[in-house]
Amino acid sequence: MLSRRTELVLLLVILAIALGLRLWRLGEVPPGLHVDEAHNGVDALRILGGWRPLYLPGNDGREALFSYVQALTIGGFGPTPAGLRLASALLGTAGVAAAWAWVRCLPLGELGRVGWGGKGAVGARSALGVTSTVDPAGASSPAYVEPGGASTSAARLVALATAFATATTYWHLHFSRIGIRGIILPLVASLAAWALWRALRGPRDAIVAWMIVGAAYALGVYAHPAGRLLGLVPVVPLAWLAWRHRGTRWRRRESRWRDGGGRDGATGGPIDPVASGRGASERAASD
Repeated sequence: MLSRRTELVLLLVILAIALGLRLWRLGEVPPGLHVDEAHNGVDALRILGGWRPLYLPGNDGREALFSYVQALTIGGFGPTPAGLRLASALLGTAGVAAAWAWVRCLPLGELGRVGWGGKGAVGARSALGVTSTVDPAGASSPAYVEPGGASTSAARLVALATAFATATTYWHLHFSRIGIRGIILPLVASLAAWALWRALRGPRDAIVAWMIVGAAYALGVYAHPAGRLLGLVPVVPLAWLAWRHRGTRWRRRESRWRDGGGRDGATGGPIDPVASGRGASERAASD
């Protein structure tokens, strides 16, 4: 069994490997500066000088968020190739952690246990964040469950394997070592996926999670051209959830009533609507 403590230790080891691979001879490998890196460096220096653009017009136009991060690293470590690329190295390492976080949030452990048929289908729905309570009349009402589903050793290993693959995959490592904006999008996308899943899983921190979702999608617009489409990614699953649980509120109210939600305030017994209506009519007649 992989314990929580062991999981965190292994995660720290993976993050240390990711950071080491990204920092080793950062100013020398790859050699020289790509033309886009040079443009980003000029813009970062201008930002340090007081320029505050929302969009960078030079070099055919670029999103400005990455250059603001580069301005911080250049301000701290000087206008050198290593200073330019340090922003990518740090954002890439943060992207490894974000990839682990959103995969770790998935209910992989529950799905592995419950299957998809019969009673297992009910358990699968619970793992996905919604359970159903059924009354004798057949009314169904959803109930949220607490987040943090992937709690088994296998699920923890999947999240750690995702983090390790992200840390060592060539594409991610390559763009973590050059000073251009492509590396920021995986971080933003993983953060948005993590927050969206938490928002859908339960009400405990849903408001904060939805705020993070909105902030991540907004940052995506200022991070990379593909970030303009990032907000469309959850449209289909959210539309499916809305269709799947249409009419839920009315069924929940009806279920509560049938289960004894409507009770007489004096006696605590169920209200008889016929008797109640007849009593009201008699009182009106006597008045």
